[in-house]
Amino acid sequence: MSSLFLNCNGSNLYTTLGLIDKIKDKIKPINIWNVTGNASLIMYFRILGYTAHQTFQHLKKHNIINGTINGHSLIPEDEEEKKDFIYALLVEIMEACPIINKDMNLKEIEKLTGITPCFIMWCRSQKSIVNINPSLKKDYNFIECVMATMCNIGVYQTYELNEDIFSSLESIECFPVLQMCLKKKEDAFYIANITSFNKKYSRGRDLGPLSEIEDELLMQKAEYGKYRIENICRGMSAENDICKLYSYYSRGNSSDTEKDGLFILGHHQGESYLKGVDTKVTAMEYLKAINNQK
Repeated sequence: MSSLFLNCNGSNLYTTLGLIDKIKDKIKPINIWNVTGNASLIMYFRILGYTAHQTFQHLKKHNIINGTINGHSLIPEDEEEKKDFIYALLVEIMEACPIINKDMNLKEIEKLTGITPCFIMWCRSQKSIVNINPSLKKDYNFIECVMATMCNIGVYQTYELNEDIFSSLESIECFPVLQMCLKKKEDAFYIANITSFNKKYSRGRDLGPLSEIEDELLMQKAEYGKYRIENICRGMSAENDICKLYSYYSRGNSSDTEKDGLFILGHHQGESYLKGVDTKVTAMEYLKAINNQK
């Protein structure tokens, strides 16, 4: 296996980290990382040398969840200020790595780490899905590409990079596997994030006056994602390695307990995947158990 496709958006990032932590030996040989949404944060930490569990702890520590992971907030904010804050935080984290700096481009990152970073994004100025990677856009700045993938309602609507304007890919295509870079089709590993929204599982805090409309946005997003991914997966050949990962959207500034629960949810599904057990059954059993504990 040489190529990974990883799509995350919203709080299912935590569940994805739990899965990756459990199946780390399986994906360790993979050197081509195709990411969409905030999955770029997972690749970002991976390139800096962090494990999935360490990445999870970092995201909890910095508490940037409401602004970069849990989007869909309709409360007006200064988006440029938010971009500056997120960029500064990414640079601060990178400064702890002695061999990588904020000015490095994609080709330099690939040469230094052996990992090929591939960012699948919606380019609004070109009106198309693009894959920004070292082969096609070697001079693109690495951190800037991470920033551009995280466009979303409630985060920032658009991001300008090298005279192109990028916006959220999720409403265009939530599982753009045809745009991934790979060496051979049969060497690809797909992690398909199928995320639901259900208020009984989401105990987010600090929700604004438009929370009911935000809930509906998340409901529609979840329904579209599930429908689209399930249909695409049915059309993929048996030779492809697909892990269906089930999660739920957490709302607002969720507690550490809820974040831990999402990570554990991914961990359980990773164990089931390695054993050949249906990950959906595992996820539903876990969600039922935590709901009964409330």
